[in-house]
Amino acid sequence: MLFIFRKLRRSFFLPGKVRTYVAYAIGEIALIMAGILLALQVSEWNQARKDRIEERQILIDLQEEFQANRDQLVEVGASWAEIATALDQLLSYVGTQPKEDELPKVRLLVEDLYWRSFDPRSGSLKSTLSSGNLALIRDSQLRSQLSYWPDLVSDLDYNFDEQISYFLPLQHSLFETRISMRSDSPLSSDLNTLFADVATENWLHSQKTAWLFTLEEKDAILEATDEILRLIKLSL
Repeated sequence: MLFIFRKLRRSFFLPGKVRTYVAYAIGEIALIMAGILLALQVSEWNQARKDRIEERQILIDLQEEFQANRDQLVEVGASWAEIATALDQLLSYVGTQPKEDELPKVRLLVEDLYWRSFDPRSGSLKSTLSSGNLALIRDSQLRSQLSYWPDLVSDLDYNFDEQISYFLPLQHSLFETRISMRSDSPLSSDLNTLFADVATENWLHSQKTAWLFTLEEKDAILEATDEILRLIKLSL
């Protein structure tokens, strides 16, 4: 067998055979390179296909999550607007001497001051950001919006924490110690003292200012959410 291979190898170097050998070698190299390039191309195509499937599932999950967050934000935003309106109406009593029959209305306005917080779903977004899968989303504008959205929510959360720590204790001392919230309470409520107090005016004014700012933050989050949903729809 070894003798046969040696004989074949010598035959390639016989006169007139060298060119044939070189052409054969070049052809072999070309076939090997073509095979490697084809394998790489198939591998890249398969990876790209897997990435697009994964991207689509990420976008579907994000779309569901952000739509739910938008619905919640619109709902709680409406309650925040009612708070701002209630504060404005309570401010109109400052410096006046409300009659006793105004008490039920004042009670209702005070009850409107208890707010709901915005508690967005964030599982899909956190997973996308922490896992590095954000890079699978091809739309650079959408990636930017998704990265920025948690900061908007964080700012809103900070504002709520400030309101709870500062305004809530004052609300208790100003209103709940001077107004009975029971409609059939045997105790009397002191509306005149309440609305003649400068502390009441300052608290109502500060609260109204804070809630108007909160509504602006809500509008910014809503605008960003709508843009994210628009971009997701275009990418699907």
